[in-house]
Amino acid sequence: MPAKGGTRRRSSSVYNQYHPPTSYRPTLPPGHEEPSSFPDIKLFFRRNRRRMRSRQFLFLITIVGLFAVSLYCLRGTTLPSLAPEVADLLKTPTHTRPQSEKQDAQPKSEPPRVGDSHPMWQLIKDNEMEFERKLAAQSKTLPEAVVEYKRRYGIPPPPNFDKWFAFAKEREVVLIDEFDMIHHSLTPFWGLKPQTIRRRTQEALGFGNNLMGVLIRNGEVRKIGEGGAADWQIEATQGMMKNFVKHLPAMDLAFNVHDEPRVVVPHDDLERLVKDAVDNQMPAANAVEKPRNSWSPRPKDLGDGSRFEDIKTTRFNVFAHQPTWTHSRMSCPANSPARISLEDEPARDNYDSYALGELGFVYNATAFSDVCQSPSFGSTFGFFDRPNAYNIVHDLFPVFSQSKISSYNDILYPSPWYWAGKVKYDDKSDRAWTAKEDKIWWRGSTTGGFSRDGGWRRQHRQHVVQKINANDQAKILTNSSPEGGQENWQVKEVPRSDYSAIFDIFFSH
Repeated sequence: MPAKGGTRRRSSSVYNQYHPPTSYRPTLPPGHEEPSSFPDIKLFFRRNRRRMRSRQFLFLITIVGLFAVSLYCLRGTTLPSLAPEVADLLKTPTHTRPQSEKQDAQPKSEPPRVGDSHPMWQLIKDNEMEFERKLAAQSKTLPEAVVEYKRRYGIPPPPNFDKWFAFAKEREVVLIDEFDMIHHSLTPFWGLKPQTIRRRTQEALGFGNNLMGVLIRNGEVRKIGEGGAADWQIEATQGMMKNFVKHLPAMDLAFNVHDEPRVVVPHDDLERLVKDAVDNQMPAANAVEKPRNSWSPRPKDLGDGSRFEDIKTTRFNVFAHQPTWTHSRMSCPANSPARISLEDEPARDNYDSYALGELGFVYNATAFSDVCQSPSFGSTFGFFDRPNAYNIVHDLFPVFSQSKISSYNDILYPSPWYWAGKVKYDDKSDRAWTAKEDKIWWRGSTTGGFSRDGGWRRQHRQHVVQKINANDQAKILTNSSPEGGQENWQVKEVPRSDYSAIFDIFFSH
């Protein structure tokens, strides 16, 4: 949906106003498009395993470490961070690589040109090229990582960054410089006073609110639990932290025990917090010439960690099994598609911000997942229809959650469900790769939301299964050129049943 002047409106949430879309795909020069064959599948999965391992360990250590830094240390009159010998590098960046070798911190967001080849093939090739460039540009040493961190994020790295770097290297993390997700999740909190953040955590834990509390004192977990947390979640959370909790300051943390997110802040409040963070607080932290590699003393308003303070009131409101779309779009700008779309009008998604062509090949995953751009989600996604749990707050509270929608302000962390091995993969029960069939196979449950009076028909899993197995027409791309000629991919409408053999998608329970 073009904005005024013919310019495409990009991802419009406050998050994306200061976090440019990260899914730009560089294009091949004219005449260099490759034929539509697919890369070696073993190489494809090997690279994806490498990416997953990088994300896991990078995010695991940053969920608490960098959160503690942003909230407790890089604020106020003393801003502890790096050791003096490392901090000197920030003033004399002689250890940096040439600028041309570094990953651009401001990627472009224009849609790629796909040329004559199949769009999917072009997007895969472009993505591979982008990833290889990013991989080659990663810091190899601690001094390089320090300088690159400050260049990207405009603040010094946190205390014990050297210990984190060693932790990551020991586990062969390859994307050593990538902190975008945690950085942008924490940016609004820089607009709050540290004592406000601490008090809100205590308030959230003191009323229960289905939040598991973790109280850290003297480098160990002093108390954990309550809030309806299951035993496995308590044990898994402690296990995830045990290798680095000794490096953390005294702090209270709130972990969401539900799958559904908990925090969504109105757009005007969120915009104000982000502006204060970017314009005032972060530059002040960056101006410290010799930050220390140590934590501030335990604040006086933080107890000894032996108990959760009892709080009589709460700002969290509970209303499960009811529509949540109105609340979920509160953080979207007033002129975004999600806010201007009314229920008595067809939902008009900002399709051009993330998809190519009539069949909608996604080139910008950030914009594609931004609910502010896609009001149609309000009637096609189970969470917005009737979630099984909904315990929400509209002020900025520091809540760690395992999943969230783009418009929510929870802080993501790796799910303890998988860390605890609650869903195990047995390779002995799997088929050899050569024995697998060329089809898309899926089995799953009818979860995704609460159903009342046939409401299950509006949920996303049901939409997918129904669409794939429908007895109607489908659109595909076909190459109309003769064999050996220049490719010419055109949209063609065919009976969906003609391709039923390549799909095996049904509910199991």
